[in-house]
Amino acid sequence: GEGSKQKADPALASTSWATERQLFERLVDRFVAPDWIASERTTALGVRLERFLARPGPLVLYGAGTVAETLLARRDFPHDRTTLCSGLPEEAGRSFHGHTIVAPAEAPLATADRILVTPLHRGEKIAAQVLAPLLPEGFAGVLAAVERETDPRDDGIERLELREIPLPA
Repeated sequence: GEGSKQKADPALASTSWATERQLFERLVDRFVAPDWIASERTTALGVRLERFLARPGPLVLYGAGTVAETLLARRDFPHDRTTLCSGLPEEAGRSFHGHTIVAPAEAPLATADRILVTPLHRGEKIAAQVLAPLLPEGFAGVLAAVERETDPRDDGIERLELREIPLPA
């Protein structure tokens, strides 16, 4: 399906991801009995993703949704080395977990050591259509995406891992 933030028309997009999430949580709290919830899920970060995030140097996070929220809530991302950008014009200038969202064209992509695309299932598309045209020739950083790993045991833990995206030649 398509989330409200993915709609092409900004008027149809959510005015704020945080507001949308708060409304959803209120609805669940009010109308869903706790015993209806079969299991609770937690999110774990994979080893490759943890190592990627722990590296020093400038980092650009593309996306301001649930995955970005998970990452920003679990780690300290220094403001002087971390930029949060989004391709949704209505998000530019908004604060998200203490970081001001900028448009991709305003993000310091040329000097980034690492660029991480956080929207799930869209890493290659965003990298090719949005980020690659903005990268300087000979970009020496690492371009990667977050992906959800599935576990056949389904132990209630969602695992997020890193997948590097090859730069176009």
